[in-house]
Amino acid sequence: MHIYTGKEEHIKEIGAINEEIKEIEGRAQKMYRELATRIFIEKIKPFLIKRNLNFISGMGAFLIYTKKGKAIYLYDYPSLEFIRIFNILSTEYDSYNNILGGLMPDLG
Repeated sequence: MHIYTGKEEHIKEIGAINEEIKEIEGRAQKMYRELATRIFIEKIKPFLIKRNLNFISGMGAFLIYTKKGKAIYLYDYPSLEFIRIFNILSTEYDSYNNILGGLMPDLG
């Protein structure tokens, strides 16, 4: 919330700061997507292919499911490897509690 001071230069200054913040956030989002894609390729995709599972993500969420369309939940396969994958996918990456799994590419 900004307090209006009536001074045009103050308004321009706040506008410039806001633009810089948006630019920084944009660069950060790009870096988060790159990180999520790398982790997907290195860790998640091999896990899914080995088990013949599909993956879909978006809007800050993800879903692992079978070829027949049945959703897979952590309690379905409580192995250490599956827990590790779910923990990676659920890792928060910003102050808005967004998770890496929501940025990853789809498979299936």
